[in-house]
Amino acid sequence: MKIRNELLGDQLARVLRRQILSGERPGGDLLIEKALAEDFGTSRGPVRDALAQLDEDGLIAASGRSYRVLEVTAHDIEEIYDLRYLLERHAMGRAARTGAELAAAHEAVRRMRAAAEASDGIAFGRADLAFHRAFQEAAEQRRILSMWRKFERSLSTLLEVNPHPGDDLLRAVEVHADLLRAVESGDPAWEEQLQTHLGEARDRFALGYAAEPGLEPGSGS
Repeated sequence: MKIRNELLGDQLARVLRRQILSGERPGGDLLIEKALAEDFGTSRGPVRDALAQLDEDGLIAASGRSYRVLEVTAHDIEEIYDLRYLLERHAMGRAARTGAELAAAHEAVRRMRAAAEASDGIAFGRADLAFHRAFQEAAEQRRILSMWRKFERSLSTLLEVNPHPGDDLLRAVEVHADLLRAVESGDPAWEEQLQTHLGEARDRFALGYAAEPGLEPGSGS
């Protein structure tokens, strides 16, 4: 496979991230820089950049001079959603307090509705991410936004490999629309709505990954 793009390291990281989160590269697989460069038909520099991203994402760990893929478990999904809740609760709370401009969130809901009507789970997932990103951008806190953008790399891939069920898309649109209305009106119910919404998504993803001893999928907060 050959990938050519000016941000080649990001492209390679996206491909490898999808392979890991989809199970195509299972836990324990060894990632060797030279072999990957040959597979992708590129130099070792972009591969090195991609591996650094995946290491930062917590998907691989150094193993000698190479890297080994870490198994993704229900516990990892719980951790991802704990972090997501912290970031989103902060951003939405700030928007509710300050009356932030949320036109981008409204546009994302429009795109979600169009995707739902077309039964397009992938397009729905992209619009879903845009909805949640809108609050991070509206908060205008560049350090937190930088954290979200790094975190979003794995979240985006999870939505690609496990898109929202097609028969539930229209309901999901209304969940997002109701959440947006609550934040804009300053209704404190937004916080419980967010927790319920993210809890449902966490449970759906967790079922697709191996459970660790003592952990029931969806048992986290």
